[in-house]
Parts: sequence; C-alpha cells; structure tokens
Amino acid sequence: MRIALFRDDTAKLDPAVLLPGLNKRMPGLTAGAGSEAVTIPGDVVYSPVTYKKLPAVIRKAEPMNDLVIVFTEKPYDNNFFFDSPGRTVIVSSHEWDMITVVSRLTGAAFCICTLIIEELGIGPRHQERDIGCVNDFCWDKTAIERSIRCGYICPKCLSNAKNLTKDKKALKEQVQVVLRDIADASRSEIDIVTWWDRLERRDGFDAFICYHSRDADEAKKLNAQLKARGIRTWFDKEQIPPGRKWVDVLQQRIQDVRTAVVVVGSSGIGPWQSMEVDAFIQEFLRRKCPVIPVIVKKCRKAPQLPLFLKQFQYLDFRNSNSPLVTLVWGITGQRPQG
Repeated sequence: MRIALFRDDTAKLDPAVLLPGLNKRMPGLTAGAGSEAVTIPGDVVYSPVTYKKLPAVIRKAEPMNDLVIVFTEKPYDNNFFFDSPGRTVIVSSHEWDMITVVSRLTGAAFCICTLIIEELGIGPRHQERDIGCVNDFCWDKTAIERSIRCGYICPKCLSNAKNLTKDKKALKEQVQVVLRDIADASRSEIDIVTWWDRLERRDGFDAFICYHSRDADEAKKLNAQLKARGIRTWFDKEQIPPGRKWVDVLQQRIQDVRTAVVVVGSSGIGPWQSMEVDAFIQEFLRRKCPVIPVIVKKCRKAPQLPLFLKQFQYLDFRNSNSPLVTLVWGITGQRPQG
C-alpha cells in the first residue's frame, strides 16, 4: 500500500517525521510526504465541498497512492476528526490539547493506522459505543485517548479480516505492531517518534541507576517507574548475572550508558557511588553524558551534595511538580508534549 502525507499551513505537526518509523515497522507500506505545507481553502472543512477545492499538488498525488492524508488544525463543520468522500482524507487536530494529553504526533500515527485499517476493509465502525478498538467512532472525541492507549483491533473487527490477501494480511499484522507501539508510547507519556527512536537504541541503556545501599528500596521503586515510561534502565539487581565480578560489569556499562541517575537519600552518597559518579563525570566531559542527582521523596533533610555533583542541576522529588516527567525529560532530552 502506498500513502502520501501532507500538512497544511495551520498544522502543528510535521507528518514527515513519522516516515522512518512507519516504513520500518510496516514493510508492506510505502509512505511519503510532501515537502511543503499546502493551503486548505476556508476556515472550516466541509465534506465534500472542501475536498473539491484542494490544491493541485494533492490532486497530483491521488493517482499514485492508495491514501492521501492531509493534517490540519481547521475544524470540520460536524466536529469530526475526519470525514472523507474518498481516499483523500483531511484529518483535523482542532483543539487537540483540550481533547487528550497524548501528543499530536502519536495521534497522527493512530489516525494513519485507522485509515489503513479502513482501506483494508477491516471494520465496520463501532457507532453504538466505544470499546477501545481502533474502529471506535468516538462520538465523544475524548474517547480517542482510550483507543490510542488500548491500541488494538477488537475480535469482532478481526473476524472481517479472514478473507484478506496474503499481502493485506501481512500489512494488517504490521499495523497491529504499530498500534502496540502507539499504545506503549502513549502510556509512557512520550510521542511515538521518541518511542521508535528508543527501539532503535535498545542495545544500550538510557539510564544508569546509581544508589547507596541504604536507599535500595527507593532506587528499586524509581527504576520500576522509569521502565514503565519506556526508559531502558541499568539497575544492578537486574543486570549483573550470577558468577560475574560486579565491578567489571559496572565499569563496562558506565562506558556506554547514556545518562546517570544518582539517587540521593538521607544517607548521602555511598563510597561506591562516588567512584561511579566520578567515572560519569569523566564520560560527561568526553561525550556530554548527563548526570542527574535525584533527591528521593523519603529524604527527611536536605543532603549535602558532594562538590562534583553540585555542578549539575538536581531534581528534588520532595517538592517538584511532576518530578518523574521532568526526570524522563532529563534522560531523553525530549520535553514532554501535550
């Protein structure tokens, strides 16, 4: 299947950034994107009236593609996300931030999957009630968040996919992979492009959890929270196999991990932490590896940070707003998107 993605001059996302992930995760799909923004006439989208007035570059793409998708911030007159008379589809993200906390990019990827499923004939739409299926009609537009976070095709819809050709069946399975990616990304509160980037880098670790033995419980809890948000952590209890010299394994991973998270409790910095952090300081100087001191919530009094840690911006879980989200930002370098 071939699809072409466009954006108009009001769009707050660039669908072109989705292309590497879409084409890699769905080998049965050939996706391309327009290089410049197009203009959709009028302030409101009407179907089919607006579709008849789309610019020539869209019309030129139609014969060469199975789907042509145009993203805009302009609303439909009926307040739908999309309402198309054919295989060219205008997708509206109007007031997206008021509908869901999921990023526009993730929402765009979800809409692309929805339209591919529709083109494959896997349906029909659930107009009676929303159940979290990709084919939910979402009369209440906020219901799209549940469908995105569920990221699945319900059994009833799948029963309509039994007679697909071999190629279409393969593409259906690939769409299901992307829907799972979308669900994982949205539940981790990151956009789909960042999620795919992490999948590309899964041979390494996003964050090394460095902690004093007395703060092991807090470190374990933080490790679980980060993993739930898609961060690949190096946590000694999980990564050092039996019979290995933990110092050797530690030194090896310090050289290729991307970020150090230094857990600081009431006990302060342990002796091995000092050695680990010092190694990260050297790495920071060499390849700008972030070092993030984290003061845990159960820390009763403000600990005295060592001199080598004071030069880094620390994160205090005791009085910060959304500290975990901020920590993920520090690890990934990606500011959370609405």
